[in-house]
Amino acid sequence: MVSIYITLVLSGILIISSISKFVSRKNFQKTLFEIGVKRNQIKILGWLVPALELILGLFLIIPPVQMVGQVAVLLLFIAFAAVVSRAVYQKKQPDCNCFGNLLPEKMGVSTLIRLVVLIGMILYLLIVESITIDTIPAQQLVYQAFTSIGYIVIYILTSSIVKHSVTKQTG
Repeated sequence: MVSIYITLVLSGILIISSISKFVSRKNFQKTLFEIGVKRNQIKILGWLVPALELILGLFLIIPPVQMVGQVAVLLLFIAFAAVVSRAVYQKKQPDCNCFGNLLPEKMGVSTLIRLVVLIGMILYLLIVESITIDTIPAQQLVYQAFTSIGYIVIYILTSSIVKHSVTKQTG
C-alpha cells in the first residue's frame, strides 16, 4: 500500500518539476551554466532533462513500463546526486531549479539530502514492494493520487514558508 503513495509522489514530483523547468527554461539553462555544463550542451540539456523527467514520471504510472521507469528514475536521481555533490564539493551554490521556479533555493547539502531520500523511495519500490497501478481499484487510486499531490503541495508550501521566515529574520 505504501508503494502506491511512493509511486504517485515520485511521479508527481517528476512531472511537476518537468513542467516547471519547461516554463522557466532560461533559469534552468542558467543553472546548467553555473554548474559547469559546456555552452554548446546547455540548450539541448535545457530541453532533454525536463523531457526525461516528464517521460519517466509517466513511466512510473504506466504498468507495462513501470519497472523500466523505476530503474531509469533511480539512475536519474543518482546522476542528480552526483551533480549536486560536485557543486557542493566545489563550493558552488547555483539556484537548484529542482522544481524550476516553484521552489527557489540554492543547490547544497539540503538538496543532496532530499535526493538521498528520493533514492531511498525508488529503491523501496524496486527492492521491497513494487505494485502496478492497474491492480488498485479506481476509487482508491483517486484518493491516493490526491493524497500524494497534497504531500507535494505541503512540501512546497512548507519549504517556501521556511525560506521566507529565514529571509525575513536575516534581512
